[in-house]
Amino acid sequence: MSHVLVRLIRGNAMDLAPDIYYLVAAISRATRQLLIDHYRRVDRRRRHAESGMPRDLPWFQQVFHDQNIDERELEGALEDLEVLHPRKAAVVNLRFFCEMSACEVAQALGISRSTVESDLRLARAWLFRRLGGSAA
Repeated sequence: MSHVLVRLIRGNAMDLAPDIYYLVAAISRATRQLLIDHYRRVDRRRRHAESGMPRDLPWFQQVFHDQNIDERELEGALEDLEVLHPRKAAVVNLRFFCEMSACEVAQALGISRSTVESDLRLARAWLFRRLGGSAA
């Protein structure tokens, strides 16, 4: 969590935040960026070691591996989603990268749990379509 705070402070997110929703979105983006950076380091080490991907990886790394998704493509897709559908992007970031429950996401964003679940389904389908996969 301290790494997220460092990123927020360096990016002046604390000073620029007009409300709590902006701050929550900034936290989720910073968390996602840290996780993507971590995955890149792990992937780089894995390629250098030329060994198979272990099965005890965090969920997001396992999904990248299983779906053959390049983390740079995913980052680009998530950035596009933020532009086109900011709330859906916030739901994805909070639900998966910050590991918040659907109820916690709903409370943080001031929306209903059913809206969180709907946004998540639509965002997931959009991301898989954008990344050339299937939503199954």
